Amino acid sequence: MPWTNNLGPDPFDPDAAVALADFSQAEYVTTYNAPPGQNANQTRKAYKFVTYVSANGTWRICVVADIHIAAGVFRAGHTWIPGWENWEAQTTAANLATVSGLANVGTFPGDSRYPQLQPQITDNWEEDKDDPDFNSTIGILANQTPPAPKPLPLSPPSTSTAQGNRPIAKYFVFNETGNILIASTVDGKSALTQAAQDLFQEVSVFFAALTKALSKTPRDGVTNPTNFMDYYTLYDYEPMEAIIQQSGMFIAMNREDYIFTQNAGSATFNTDLIASVLGFAVTDGADIAALTNVLRSMGKQAVVSYNRTGKTTKMGHLTFICEYLLGMPMVSVEYYSIDEDQVETVVNVGPCVSTTTEAINLAIHKDTFMFVPPAWIAKYSGDLGSVADNAQFQQLVSELAAYASGAPVVVSVKDGKQDDVGPTPDNIVATLTSGSSYAIEGINFGSPGTTFTGTVSIGGVAQTMAKTGWTDTSITFTAVKSTTPGQTATGPVVVGLGDAANTVVSGTTIYSVA
Repeated sequence: MPWTNNLGPDPFDPDAAVALADFSQAEYVTTYNAPPGQNANQTRKAYKFVTYVSANGTWRICVVADIHIAAGVFRAGHTWIPGWENWEAQTTAANLATVSGLANVGTFPGDSRYPQLQPQITDNWEEDKDDPDFNSTIGILANQTPPAPKPLPLSPPSTSTAQGNRPIAKYFVFNETGNILIASTVDGKSALTQAAQDLFQEVSVFFAALTKALSKTPRDGVTNPTNFMDYYTLYDYEPMEAIIQQSGMFIAMNREDYIFTQNAGSATFNTDLIASVLGFAVTDGADIAALTNVLRSMGKQAVVSYNRTGKTTKMGHLTFICEYLLGMPMVSVEYYSIDEDQVETVVNVGPCVSTTTEAINLAIHKDTFMFVPPAWIAKYSGDLGSVADNAQFQQLVSELAAYASGAPVVVSVKDGKQDDVGPTPDNIVATLTSGSSYAIEGINFGSPGTTFTGTVSIGGVAQTMAKTGWTDTSITFTAVKSTTPGQTATGPVVVGLGDAANTVVSGTTIYSVA
């Protein structure tokens, strides 16, 4: 028996299709009076769509079952499949019982009752979607979306030799820890522009602040740190992720998952891994000494962490990429995260370049960011020792540490025009006007709760504030000067969070209310 217009599953077993139909969930049910001359007073039809898989694709077909009703007695009618010509069967006893209890529902499906080829989502969707027959033989359902992308194969990049795509010679060097890469199209004998030097110096300052912020922040759950392993490091995923997401200095550009695969017996595992993750070809020897140290350090970190906690977590590595390409300076950031158990397994804690004894399939998550450094340290230059004790540098360290630890910190005070209120060249004390409204900007102030107990004071003088002006990052207050003769409200802004621990946090700038 052929399909109408030869459109339908092939091969096809109608009995098997009927067995798939659950008429209790019928899309359309109608009951009507039988034509004159027939024995039945009424006929009830139930339409149910089923999915039928055959050699020529996955199809949606319609199965129709009818029953007859005479004087309140139900008896079987016929079951058929629209489009499957010259075939019908008696409605089964089970379907008779089901359809007899149905109420009218839905609307007549019209031409959609005939077979319709259903697109399939397969593991090869990305490749199959370009097939000329995609819309008729494979694709996605109208109410479905493509499957989530799988990790991409990761391999060392190659150098193009095409005439229209000629790479320019690039010189690169890593800092000692492998966290800063400087790449330039001019050799080391030629000077970078002052703008490029300033930009790259900002990265160095930020990295110094980042390192210090992590090294002063105890790990989650550590209440009495006793040694350096009780503090976070650059490899700890959670605090680094918090800093990246909350600092506002990282603009997400791309997120990808990779699978790095290497067969057993390879003698260049770690070198190939470095080249693959960074996305450009590095050479053996001294050029990658810093990066091999990174992998070795990650291996040590994984072993020590597991020995201390008995479990594995994620660990990450951050690389600032400072590029000077044909006169254009730019900075991007690549952040890689790997499960500790994988790092411990594949990274040799001894000499970093070594032969692998088994095939490696390493899952790597890679985020790429544009880095926007803090504008107020843009003019720093020279060695980092000149800024280590700078107040702005210390403020940056405190902010970064707050992102990692969740501790509160006061950043600045803004006036009604949202301008920072700070010291002037002639006066190291910033002046606030009594009766004017200001906003304390900061991090992790929390919420005052139902019983408002948060406080703000300057030089021991309580400032006027309202619960509605308190958020996790801002506290609005009205400046109040001292009413005690001879006393001035002078000092840093002191915020009492009013929490169970009676937490108090103070800013670093000195203010005077006049």
